[in-house]
Amino acid sequence: MGSEMCIRDRSLDMGTKRGLEATPIIDNGIMFVSSTWSVVHAVDAKTGKELWVYDPDVPRSWARKVCCDVVNRGVAVWEGQVYFGTIDGRLISLDAKTGKNIWEINTLIDSDKDYTITGAPRVANGKVYIGNGGADMGGVRGYVSAYNLSLIHISEPTRLLSIAYGGVGLEKKRGGGGGGG
Repeated sequence: MGSEMCIRDRSLDMGTKRGLEATPIIDNGIMFVSSTWSVVHAVDAKTGKELWVYDPDVPRSWARKVCCDVVNRGVAVWEGQVYFGTIDGRLISLDAKTGKNIWEINTLIDSDKDYTITGAPRVANGKVYIGNGGADMGGVRGYVSAYNLSLIHISEPTRLLSIAYGGVGLEKKRGGGGGGG
């Protein structure tokens, strides 16, 4: 008998047959991954046991605003919270241990336009950054918003920065596209 390696296969039923594009993040032994419709899963990285699932209940009509399916490309984890964007433009913070919603905010500068979020947020320098897009379907230009985590009140986070390109939004700029979303 030759050298053999036994690898225990594990899988997680994400409850969908649609596109999955998120890169999982592991923090303190918990793997966080987002799936279609901006649903977030927390999994014990050692055992594979699902710990919690959070569904932000994105309206299914929002699918018409995205070009490439109702994907979500990931979460950010920082100081016990999981941050993610939803296809309908919300930025949400969850308790990493319980999956309980801590706060959420609508990041859209114009809810009548076809803005979406499919990209993962980033956390740096005490702020959470999220990019909004929509040029692929709605002809809008993307933008990035940043929220100061030390100023966020549970009921409504404070928008610190919002930059838009091409004449859309709070500040006009020339050049490049949106903020990855």
